[in-house]
Amino acid sequence: MTFSTPPSLRAIDTSVKNIPIKFNPTIFRNMLIIPSIGTSLSHITMDNPGVIENIIIRGRKFKPGMSANSLQPLPRIIARIFSYNIIPKTGSYTYISNDLLKCVYAVMAGLDVNWARIVYDNLCKPCTTHLPHGNFLTRVFTAFNVPLNTEVEKLPLAVIFDKKAIKRMGLTSEEPILGEEEDEHIADPTSEDDTVDYADLIHQVQNLSTTQDRLVASHYVMQHQLSNIRENQSEMMRYQAEMMHRFNQQFPPPPPPQ
Repeated sequence: MTFSTPPSLRAIDTSVKNIPIKFNPTIFRNMLIIPSIGTSLSHITMDNPGVIENIIIRGRKFKPGMSANSLQPLPRIIARIFSYNIIPKTGSYTYISNDLLKCVYAVMAGLDVNWARIVYDNLCKPCTTHLPHGNFLTRVFTAFNVPLNTEVEKLPLAVIFDKKAIKRMGLTSEEPILGEEEDEHIADPTSEDDTVDYADLIHQVQNLSTTQDRLVASHYVMQHQLSNIRENQSEMMRYQAEMMHRFNQQFPPPPPPQ
């Protein structure tokens, strides 16, 4: 991918299967249909004692770099969801980075955050070990009519929140499972009884949303094409005005009759 400049006007410019793709944060947020108005992570100040008290376990230090074990159950689950979706991680899921901590704080404090811009900025970051936001990229490809009918859908091998993952996160009073690392990158596969219902539910939801996604994607492609037409029209009008100005300079109109 390449990016236009300056950063305030940055756009992702690439191609998939020989189909050109170019979009900026405005087009991207329309494709995702997620909150796109609000503050950015860099402007979040985590200084509300009441919110912090609801996030951290009493006696633990509230600071970036702490372990997920220092979080109370609800914010701990929120942190895991963000680690898989909004700001994907490549290492231990027990490590709470500054951005991840701000995300948890924003949700617990009920702040209005521009999540679409946060996802977009993560897409612009260079990746060497993994491709983040695969689910969001699928929406982008669909919006630009990239043919995906020949692609093979591969369902995940593990459920994010199965019984073992909940135990490793310390959200139950049961003893931890021997041999299980708390900072595993992904949850281990569980028995069929633990996963079949959840996986089937996810599959049904995905099927139900497919038709809606295609309709929305077609709408935004048309909107993108209309925007290009308007830009070309404006450019032609500016060119016409410049030519008329030069023509009047070379051949000034006659003075009005007295």
